[in-house]
Amino acid sequence: MKIAFGFLVLYVSAIFAWSAPEGVRLRGNVVDEDGKPVAGLEIRIQSPDQQVFVTQSDAAGLFAYSAPVAGNYQFSCNKSGFFRVTAQAFELKEGLNQISFTVNHETEIHEKVEVYSTDEASSLWLHPIRKR
Repeated sequence: MKIAFGFLVLYVSAIFAWSAPEGVRLRGNVVDEDGKPVAGLEIRIQSPDQQVFVTQSDAAGLFAYSAPVAGNYQFSCNKSGFFRVTAQAFELKEGLNQISFTVNHETEIHEKVEVYSTDEASSLWLHPIRKR
């Protein structure tokens, strides 16, 4: 009797799992411009009803999100030392959605201007140009 009851519970569980809606899930992967995983990237996902979910990428650059409904979402991410991504629109559909993206390190452009002076240059005279 116990064995039959165990099979019945297993059978009912399997039917429920098979008939349950899959839901809306997102799995993501984030790397830098060199293809290396970016850990600790703050990820913000805004749902169609304006609710915001915040998570971070793990050491492998992975993150996951379960959405309440399918629809149009907005994605933002931020981490010191990287360019910020704000309000990028994307669509989540029923089932498993996957996203991979690259974030670039912030770069600073430095220009160096060197000015030299010689005695020869100091004897240069500038004359105004007169229009006739």
